[in-house]
Order: sequence, then structure tokens, then C-alpha cells
Amino acid sequence: MRTRLILIVVALILLVPVVAIGVLLYSEAGLQMVAAQLWRLERFNVKIEGVSGTLAGPLRVARFELNHPRVHVVVNDIVIEPQLRGLLLQTLQAGSVTARESLVELHQVDMPPNTKPPRFLPPFLRVDARNVELTNVRYVHMNGTAVDAKTIRGRVTINSSRLRARDFAVDADLFDATGNVELLAAAAADLPMGLKGDTSGQLHLPDVDLDLKGAVDGTIDELKIDGELLKPSSVMVAAVMTRPEDSWNIAGKVTSKQFLLDPWLPDPPLSLRDIALDVEFNPQGVHAKGLIGVPEIDDQELLIDARGRYADRTLFLTDSDIKLQDSPAALQTTGKLVFDGSAPTIDLSAQWQNLQWPLRGKAIVTSSNGDGTLSGPLPYDFAVTTSLAGPNFPSGAGSARGVISKEQVTVASYSVNALGGSLTGNGQLQFAQPRAWRLATSTTNVNPAGLFKDFPGSVNMTANASGEGFDKKAAFIADVSELRGTLRGEPLRGRGYIQRDRRGGWTVRNASVGLADARLSLDGIWKETIEATWSLDAPSLDRLLPQAKGRIVSKGKASGPLKGLHITGDLTANDIRYEQWQAGQLTINGDIDASGKAPSRLVASASRLGAGQPIVENMQLSGEGTALDHRISMNVTGAAPTPRDTPPSAEMQIAGSYDQKVWNATVTTTKLVTGKADDKLSIAEPAKIMASSDRAQLDNFCLIAGAGRICASGKWQRAGAWEGTVSGYEIPLALLLPPAGHEAEYGGRIEGRVHAFGAPNQPWQGEAGMRIIDAAIIYRPQGAEPETLNLGTGGLAATAKPEQIDFSFGVQAFTDTYLFANAHLDRKHSNDLLHLPLTGDMRARAADANILPLLFSEVDNAAGLLTANATIGGTLAEPEINGRIELANGELDSYRVNFALRNLNLVADLASNGLDFRGTGRAGEGEMEAQGRFSWSEGKSQGNLHLRGSNLLVADLPEYRVIASPDLRFLIDGNQINVAGDVLIPSARVQPNQISGAVRASDDARYINETEAERAGRTTVHSEIKVTIGDDVRVEAFGLQGRLAGGVGTTVRTGEIPIGRGELIVVDGRYEAYGQKLEISKGELLFDASPLDDPGLDIEARRRIDTVTVGLNVRGTLQAPRLSFFSDPTMPQTQIVTYLLTGKGSDSVTSNDTATMTSARDTLTMQGGGLLASQIGRRLGLEEVGVESSLGTDGTANTALVLGKFLSPRLFISYGISLTESINTLKLRYTISDKWVFKTEAGENQSADLEYTIEQ
Repeated sequence: MRTRLILIVVALILLVPVVAIGVLLYSEAGLQMVAAQLWRLERFNVKIEGVSGTLAGPLRVARFELNHPRVHVVVNDIVIEPQLRGLLLQTLQAGSVTARESLVELHQVDMPPNTKPPRFLPPFLRVDARNVELTNVRYVHMNGTAVDAKTIRGRVTINSSRLRARDFAVDADLFDATGNVELLAAAAADLPMGLKGDTSGQLHLPDVDLDLKGAVDGTIDELKIDGELLKPSSVMVAAVMTRPEDSWNIAGKVTSKQFLLDPWLPDPPLSLRDIALDVEFNPQGVHAKGLIGVPEIDDQELLIDARGRYADRTLFLTDSDIKLQDSPAALQTTGKLVFDGSAPTIDLSAQWQNLQWPLRGKAIVTSSNGDGTLSGPLPYDFAVTTSLAGPNFPSGAGSARGVISKEQVTVASYSVNALGGSLTGNGQLQFAQPRAWRLATSTTNVNPAGLFKDFPGSVNMTANASGEGFDKKAAFIADVSELRGTLRGEPLRGRGYIQRDRRGGWTVRNASVGLADARLSLDGIWKETIEATWSLDAPSLDRLLPQAKGRIVSKGKASGPLKGLHITGDLTANDIRYEQWQAGQLTINGDIDASGKAPSRLVASASRLGAGQPIVENMQLSGEGTALDHRISMNVTGAAPTPRDTPPSAEMQIAGSYDQKVWNATVTTTKLVTGKADDKLSIAEPAKIMASSDRAQLDNFCLIAGAGRICASGKWQRAGAWEGTVSGYEIPLALLLPPAGHEAEYGGRIEGRVHAFGAPNQPWQGEAGMRIIDAAIIYRPQGAEPETLNLGTGGLAATAKPEQIDFSFGVQAFTDTYLFANAHLDRKHSNDLLHLPLTGDMRARAADANILPLLFSEVDNAAGLLTANATIGGTLAEPEINGRIELANGELDSYRVNFALRNLNLVADLASNGLDFRGTGRAGEGEMEAQGRFSWSEGKSQGNLHLRGSNLLVADLPEYRVIASPDLRFLIDGNQINVAGDVLIPSARVQPNQISGAVRASDDARYINETEAERAGRTTVHSEIKVTIGDDVRVEAFGLQGRLAGGVGTTVRTGEIPIGRGELIVVDGRYEAYGQKLEISKGELLFDASPLDDPGLDIEARRRIDTVTVGLNVRGTLQAPRLSFFSDPTMPQTQIVTYLLTGKGSDSVTSNDTATMTSARDTLTMQGGGLLASQIGRRLGLEEVGVESSLGTDGTANTALVLGKFLSPRLFISYGISLTESINTLKLRYTISDKWVFKTEAGENQSADLEYTIEQ
């Protein structure tokens, strides 16, 4: 019994806990017992309300709230399906957890540090919730940003050190996401928690869905973040989040090869590529710096440096700098973007500096500064104010305002103030294809002189235009309703309508422009069928164009299909001049039927064509026939160099046929005459020509040249092979080389062959071989025997292969006179010959330097050994020459001033496009030396020259002999030459037989019609040279005898009058006239910054007769002298003149003295006539024209008019015509050498003299 009771008690003891646990777990009463203790959690800021069900499930919680200072969590309608078996493993396990509404809010709160290691659960407890599903979840971040999710699903596992969410899925209006995340508790209180996870999903934007994926790994103090945007474009993000000083900072890189804007904008005008940004994000804001490529703006990436912050769906830009690489252009932006809808609301302002268009290269328009605004929700309002300028656009200011929408940009109004006037209007451009646009503009009082300096005026215009697209197939309409104003002081008026369709067809209606008395009108349609008329009447070109003269009249019409067009028209031009070009007369008359149904006719003629001087005296061109059978003839007569020369001429006749888009022709006649007797070319036999749009061929075109022949043939095919050949034999060199000059010509012959061939996308190839026979340069100076410079016999060979081009040339006259050259181009399958690597060498030697007179007209004779050796590198466009040129034992003679250089030795070293030279020589008893350096870069020369000499005999003629000691420095910089130094003249003798009066240019004279090219190529000289007169400079001329002293500093600038500073003094001077001698007591030429041809005068000449002293004073300037007389004792002016001319007073004058005074009067008259005659002579090209007086055999005076000219540098001839008797005199003077002169005279007296000069 006892045993049974014991068993019952034990069973009860064991059963009570089981029953208690069962009641607790499986009954609502048990749950309420537990719920009754939940109030104790409130001290931990946890509040649980509305618990129902059982602990075994399902367990319902109406509301769960956690109100921690840093986080606030509220969950409603929680349903849990517990799995009690997990309790055996100390795990709270649930098969599912659902909640209807959840809220999670984070707060930024400063709290004291926790000294305990963070734990998610007690060490003995573990939570495993499967199939978690939360609906209507809201997350609110610390900055107020809220994110709502429809559902969140996943599995959550929590223990003391780990919180893990696996296979979670978030479904929200803004995004969808799936992934895994794991949070690891730190091992100690001072260590951060760990976090890692991965996710992928979509971000739903109003116009596009973004596919994203990412991963995090690290701790909450240093977390590595890797993200990627997969669609619609690929963007990579690599960043690290840190938490410095209880804050947070995300820094990393954002990269993308290409980012398209198509999902946000239809037909976007821009795209982004090669994005490489360093990004930093923290509570203070966002900073992005790096490169972004916008190919539509610039080929190089833009430099971006932007700062701002993001909060409440708003991006605030505090400052943003955008710059171009290698450019001063910059753009700054500030403002904000509010992302509150499908398109952000914008409020931005911008400023820029140094913008231009295009952004690279030569600018068309530049803007040194400007500003603009962009504001409002889409469509956005914009306003721009800017400065405008450009090389072809004058400075001005402009503004515009309008609206930008997704579809288009509309310019409500724009205004540009430039060219002294204004441009106003409005416009519109649509982004979507075909990018339709329209523009209305009105110009007021615009002065085109800012663009075209020769066309000042005031222009007003009203125009409207519209179109589609901006490519080659763009269509547009432009209607100029009014054009009026003035140009160059002439009235301007015009109007017109122009249209272009997408097929390239044009329509012009009622287009007319009138300026001054000229009028141009055009009306027509240019499509598959053409119907057009034109009319031009310009009777006074000088009123239309500067530097133009003449008249042009033309009219005509065109009609019919494009392939069978019928054109009739005529053009007449008379006395045309434009800058240096001219045409005496030009007429064209034509009636051309391209269909070939009716005969066509074209007649054109022109006369006096040329630049500066007429090149073509007359030209006739005519054609007649049909397309299947027509004839063309041309006759050209050139302008002869002199009236005695035969003019060059050319004649050609062609018979042709055009059928099936192929033109076949036969050249029946060809004649060319260069004007020289042996320079005639004529066709040997008819030659065939074929031409079409895709092929061409020339067969057997041969010209007879003297005893030789030149032949050419070739063929070409579009997208196919081509080849050409030129060959010949016994061809005169003079036909192939440029003119050698008036006094020189080429001799010799050449024969050889040149063949070239190629194909598309391949380097052309070829070979050439030529033989030069008896080459020479024949120098034919006037009045002298011809001199021949034999260049010898040689040859030329060249080959062109895909890898290399080889060239060699050689010519040799004698063993010690030759020229050899070789060159090689490293081709590398390229046709860009000018920029291929070049190597070569050159060797030359001339035992006699007599080639120099052909190169320098001032040199009459040259001798010496001339050698040259050089190597060639660089490219043909910029060759580099290194080597040396030497002249040894040289001699140079100039017979005009009897200047002779002897023992001339010159060495010039070429290196890196520079030339260093040095030389020495002798002139008379003096020695000279020169040294300097020159360099060339981009067609511009720079350098310096130093010339020094001592006692150089620079002139040695019977009229004057001058010895000089120069010390001059020349500085050359392009077209600028600066000269400075001193010239000492220690000794000189001036004894002219006759001084021809120089004629000074009128002060009213002006140079006109100088072109821009002439101004750009004009050499400007600036010299500062001091000329010092030595102790032995004497003048004996026209009764004046004396020694000169003093010095003058000269200043000469191109385009300005030369001036001087200093004085020249006559020392020991005497003047003898009419048998009377005057002593020059004072003679000074004063230069006080005055023109060299108009110095101040301070001259005093006197004569003492017994007790009487008479004289004259000359003051003023050389061009405006003032003459006064003086005497001691004082006497009348007439008495002074009598004493000066006769040496006696007026009361003692005899008949002979009267004759003397009369002779003086006649002599003054003769001198005036001589001055007039010399001026006339210069107009006629005669070196000497004057009036001379001589004594006849009977002692009487004979006055004659003398005409003289140098027939050659050594031969002078003069002819005298007596003005008092019927006697004419012919004189001839020939300079044989420095010492010998031969003279003859035939007239009243006949004589022949041979003079030899001995210097002492």
C-alpha cells in the first residue's frame, strides 16, 4: 500500500510540471500568465500589447514597441507559429512570422559609451525565425528620409554574437531587392560590430528601372562597399565607409565606360563616357571630383569638381566647377535640384569664363564671360547673358531667355549688340528627330566693317527661317523679307526666298540684291528638273568692290532635266581690274543642249589677261556641235616681253563625242610656241582621250620638241588600278626648267622615262631614269660676248616602292667640277611624302666660282674654288641640312664702281637648320672680315651678321675713289632687319664729271593698291649708323675745292624719311666760278634730326679785293635756302654782285666784264636747262641727259644737248646735239680693266684715246 502511495506521489510530482508546462504552452490561460509579466519589460523601453493565442502557436501580438533613444520600432498585428522542439536546443524557433504594419525610426542621439561587450541575446539563447513576412514597412532615417516597403520576406537567425538575415526579399514602390546580410557582435566593448552581405534588385524611377547589385564587408567603423549599376548602363562603385569621431564618411570611386541618357530623355543631345570620379559622402555633404567625358562637347574628358549635400530628396549644389583640359574655359554652377516627381525641380545659376565655339582649335565665337539661370519644374525657364567676340565676329554682348522641355528648347527672345547695331529675334529647336527648328531675326543698323573692313555701312534685315536637321540631308526654308541700308556709301536693297529639300533640291524665288547701280536677280528650281533664270548688271565695279574697276553684264536661263539641261546665256566684261589682276575684255556666249537633240555652241574670248602686266594678250575658245559630234578649238597668244620679241602662243583642236556617259575625243592639233626660235612644240600625231565618271585614259599624246619628242600616256579607273608614263628624247633643257632670266639661258638636252602606278588603299609606286647631256648656263650680258658655264653630263634615277623611295642625281663637267646628290624616304607604305623620314647627302665642287654672277647681278666677275658637302635629314616639309660650304682664294668684281675683292675665303657651316659663317678678304690695301649666324624655323629667318673692315677700297672710278672702314652689326628677325654701327671714311676723292640732279618724291605721293600679301612679305629695315669723315676726304666738283670733316649719325626706318644728327664741315674750301675765286670761310651742313636730303645750311663765302671784302651767306635748308650778301664797307646789293662776279666796282666795269656777267647769266640758264633735261632723261630710261658747254676750234662757246646710256656695265655711249651750230658729236667709252680705258669721239673733231691709270 505504502509502495502504491509512494508511486502515486511520485507520479503526481512528475505530472504536475508536465501539466503545468502543457497548460502554459497550449492554453490561452498559460499565455495570459506570461503576458501578465510583460509589464516588467517597460523599464527596458519595450511595450507589448494585445497578446493572444498560445505559446505553442499561433501566437498573436497586437502591438510591439521598442522606444530606445537611438531607435524606435513599432510592429502591429504580429502572428508567430512557434516550433517548441527548438527549446530542446535552447532555440526559440518559429515556422513563420508575419506582421501587418511596421515602423523603424533612427535617431541621432549622444549617449555615454557602453562598457559591456554588445550582445544580441543571452549566451544560452538562440532565435530562428523562418518564413518571416512583414507588410507595410516604413523606415525613417536620421535625416528624415523615409522608405516604404510593401513586403519584406526572409529568414532571420539571432544568437548572442550574430544576427543573420538570409534570402530576404523587399518589395517596395521605390525598389525591389533580394540578398543576404549578417551582423556580427564585437568581441569587446571598444571594438566595432562586423557587417557583411550582398544584395541585388531594381530601383524604380519614374522613367526607368535600374538593375543594381552590391556587397558590403567589414565593420561598422570601416566598411567596404562594392556596387554596380547593371542596366540601363554599367556603373561601378568602390567605396569605404568609416566613422571618424562618432560621425560617418563614405569615400570611393565611381567609374563607367559609357552612361546613356536615353532612358531619361528622348533623343538626348548628350551622352556620358569614361566617367572616373572620386566621391566623398558624409553628414556635411557630397564631394565629387574627377573626369567625365561628353563626346558631343569635347573629345577630351571634362574636369569636374562639385560639392553639395542631399536631404529630403533635394540635392544642394554649393559650388560646382567644370573645366576643359588644356584650356582656360571654365563653368561654375550653384543651386539645387529637388527630386519630387518624374523630373527634378531645378533652381541653378551659372557663370563661365573663356568659352569658345568650337571648344577646340580656331574659335569662331568666343565668350570671355557670361552668366545664366535654369529654374522651375519641367519645362524649365532659362536666361543667359554673355559677351561675344571672334576672329570673324566683332566684340559684342548678347542675352537670351526661353524654356527647355523634354521635347524642345524655345528661345522666347534673344538680343545681340554688335557691329554698332543689334540683332533680335526668337527661335525653337526640337530634340527628337528630325530635329525641327525655326528662327526669326531682325538686324538693325549693323555695320559690316567689323567683319569686312572694306565694306562699311549700315544694314537692316528682317528674315525668318525654319527647317529639319543639321546634316547633309537637312531641309530648310529661309525668307528674307527685307534687306536695306548702305554699303561703302552706296544704297543697298534686296529680298528673296530660298528652300532646300531633303533630296538636295533647291528653290529660289524672287531673289534680288541691288548695291549702288548694280543689280543681281535669280529665280529658279534646282531639282531633277531645272528651271532657272539669272541677270547681273554691274556697270561700275569700283562702286561695289575696293581695288576693282570695270563693268560686267550677264544674263541667261537654264531649263530641262538635269541630265539633258539646256543653257543659254552670255557674259560681257570690259576693262576689269581687281587688285593686281586685269582683263581688258571678256565675252562668253553660249547655247548648250546637254541632251544632244540640238546643236550646241560656245564662244569665249578674252584680251589682256594677267597680274600686274598682261600675260595673255588674246585668247579665243570656241566649241560647236552635238554631244555625239562636237569640236573644240582654242587659240592663246601671250604677251611678248618686248615689242621686238615674238609673243608665245598656243593652239589646240579637239574632236569629241559624248555617249553613254563617256567622252571620247581626239586631239587633232596642238602647237606651242614659247617665243624663242627653237622653242616650238607640235603634236606628232592625233592622240586619243577617254573620260567618264569612273575611268579615264590618254593614249599616244606626243609632242615634237626640236629634234626630240615628249610622249605621255595613262589610265585611271575608280576603285581600281591606275598608271601613267612620260618619256622623251633629245628634249631641250630650256623647255623643262623655269626661265633663267633676261641675260641667261639653259643649254643641253635630256632624255628618259618616268612611270608611276598604284591602286586604292595602296602606296603608289614608280621608277624614273633620265640622262642629262651637255647641260650649261649661257650668260648673255648686254654688249658683251656670251659666257658659257658648262655643267656637264649626268643623270637622274628614282624608284618608289611601298617601303622606300630612292633618288639620285649627278652631273659632272670636269674632273674637279661636279654635283652629286642622293636621297631616301622611309615610306612605310604611306603616301604622305612631305612628312616621311628623309635621309640623304650632297657633294658639289666648282673649280671656278663663275656661277656667282648668274646668281647676283651686282657681281660681274668671280673666281675661286667653291665646294659644298652636306647631309640631309628631317622630312621634305621640314628638312634638316648639316654640312659645309667653302669658297677659297675667291675673287669678286663689280665693274659699276670698280670694286674688287681679293683673297676671299668664306666658310659656312650648316647645322640643325642654322648657318654659321665666317670669312675674310681684301679690298685694295684694306682687309675685311665677316661672321654671323642664321637659322630658319617655320619659314622665318633669324640671325646676326658682323662686318668689319679697315681701309677698304669700296669704289675706284675716275669720278670718285672712296676708302672706308666699316664696323656694322646686322640683326635679322623674319622681315625685320636692324643695322647698327659705325663707318669711318679715312680717305676719299670726289671729282665727278657731271652730277645729275636727283628728283625728290613729292610729298603728295602715296603708295596705293598694296595687297595684304605684299604688306606681310615686306622687309622693314631700321638702321642706326654713324658716318665719320676722316682727315683726307676731299671734294673737287664744279669749282668747289675743299676738305670735308665732321660726322653724321643716320637713322633709317622703312616707310619713314631718313634723318641725321651731326654736321659736315668744309675745311680750307674754295669756290671758283666765272674766273672768280671765293674763299669759304664757313661751310656747315647741320643735321638736327632733320631729313638727310634737307640739312640746315650755314655757309659763308667771301672775296677780298684790295680794301673791299664782299661775300654771301647761305642759310635755311638745302631745299629752301636763303641767300644774302654782305660787304665791308657797306655797299648796295648790285655793287656786291658786281664785285663778286668781276672783282671790280660797277663804275669800273668794262665790256669784257659785261660779257662775263652775261656769260654768268647764260650759264645759269644752261644749268637750269640741264636740270630739266636730266629729269626728262630719267623718265626715258637714259643714264645721262644734260646740257654741256664747250669751246670750239675758233674759241667760241658751244652749247649742246647730250644723251648718254650704258649699253653694258663696261660700254658707255653718248650723242651730243649742238644748240648753236649744226654739229653733232658721238662719243664712246669702254672700260677694259681697272687700269685701261678706251675712248673715241666723232664730230667736229675725230679722236681715239687709250688711257692707263697709275695710282700713287
